[in-house]
Amino acid sequence: MADQDTIDSTRADPQFYNRNPAGVNQHPHCPRPGDAEIERILREFHAQAITNRKLISQLLKSEYGIIMSDTTVSRRRRALGLSGQITSKQFVPKATQDALRAQARARERERERASVRPARPAPAPPSATTPDDLFGSSPEPEPEPLPQYEYDPLPPEASAGSATPEPLPAPPARKRRRTAARRQQQPPPVTRCLVTLEHEPPETIGKCYLLGHGTPSARIRQLEYAWGYKAGTLDLESADNKIHLRADIRCSFDDGGFVILPDLNTIKRIYRDTVDYMLAHDGARPPRAHIFPHESATATWTYDFVPLKLLSQNVTIHRRSLDPSSQPPTSPSAPAAYTLHHPPFPNFPKLECAAHPFFAIANAVEKFRKNVETVLRYPHLVEVRMALLPLWDVWTVDPPEGFFASGGGPVEGSSSFRVFSVGGA
Repeated sequence: MADQDTIDSTRADPQFYNRNPAGVNQHPHCPRPGDAEIERILREFHAQAITNRKLISQLLKSEYGIIMSDTTVSRRRRALGLSGQITSKQFVPKATQDALRAQARARERERERASVRPARPAPAPPSATTPDDLFGSSPEPEPEPLPQYEYDPLPPEASAGSATPEPLPAPPARKRRRTAARRQQQPPPVTRCLVTLEHEPPETIGKCYLLGHGTPSARIRQLEYAWGYKAGTLDLESADNKIHLRADIRCSFDDGGFVILPDLNTIKRIYRDTVDYMLAHDGARPPRAHIFPHESATATWTYDFVPLKLLSQNVTIHRRSLDPSSQPPTSPSAPAAYTLHHPPFPNFPKLECAAHPFFAIANAVEKFRKNVETVLRYPHLVEVRMALLPLWDVWTVDPPEGFFASGGGPVEGSSSFRVFSVGGA
């Protein structure tokens, strides 16, 4: 009986069931805990804002030849203290942190002063009035009589002399408007593909939305607040949100084959001006006129052609030339001049359209996230991604309740935000 009690007490000990306390298992390809190389790789992924454990497992296998399950990745990251999203503190300069703390303390003092309401002043005693004034028995001044006017339908000459006035001259005959004829004479505007500059057949050239109609309403509200719109006024059908592409080019664009973006310096300037305005206006988002002071209703923006999936596809883009000097001799059957562009499209010309840079950046961020494995293989795409991430983090903060109550516009003392430093800005 004593031996049986000893066995039962031993089985009750949790260490009794740990048959492999050293951690040596049937997976020799997986690095052991404490491996310096795997710790370095995990920290580099975390610094690049790559925190998804399944994606890290795939990148370890494809980039380093390390086979590690997503569960093991999560356990190793937790042991290194890398769980969760990247904290913003490691990106925030010391001067910016001090400025944010000072603003927070100032807002607290203003709230304390506002909570102490001053006492209402006592109402003034009514002025003493006489009974005559109180009941309206005092005499009032009589109103002056209105001046009397006499109406004479005829001018002085006609009333004094002739009995019938001379007829007024007839107005000059109005010219017939030929607006309809003029409209018929003017040719309709030519809609060209933004990438290939083709315009025929016109049935193949269609509009493409940068911010789709399936965008969640919560994301629309965030962008309205970040871009200086009033609540509920972001129009997805406006020219700011549309480009025109040929049918096959549009399929590649929707699938993440390429994006259009302003140059890297413009992206960094947008982020820098946005953060400077927020620090100077207690966290309020800047209007579009502050970021682009020379913007007009007919503004044309210049973009870079940034390939993503097209980098690994054997696709050649035939771009039509609109330069008159490069056109062949004019004849009904003369073919148009084209320029062939092959991957990785190093000398692709600039693209010009009416779409606004805000919408182009919002479209590109989502495609960079879906194609992160392709992006990480090319240093220039990694640089663009690191410039887009902090700007997108500022744009996607939930608007405060006062934004909807006031109908949009800047809201003082709004929700908090994170500030990232962009190199080379």
